[in-house]
Amino acid sequence: MKSVCDTCDRASKWIRWIARIWSSPIIIYSLILVAGYTWNWVTTGVADPYAVEAYPPIEALPPILMFLSVLGLGIAWRWERLKFQIPLPVLKIV
Repeated sequence: MKSVCDTCDRASKWIRWIARIWSSPIIIYSLILVAGYTWNWVTTGVADPYAVEAYPPIEALPPILMFLSVLGLGIAWRWERLKFQIPLPVLKIV
């Protein structure tokens, strides 16, 4: 007869793997995006040639938050206890 802890442990392993599978496309997309901007910056000297001049600093907030979210996903892959320590301060700021 299986104990309750065995069932909980098996369910938590499934949830962890589902989270890893769903986070992998997000991480891959973000790496491709960063690689593209870096390549453009190295070859042309400008990271985004279509950027508008003198835009307000608040416009830089979404890419920064995206970077922090992807960083949190990457850290959650390896160290599960740190996964809540990155997004929660960011949410408190916003």
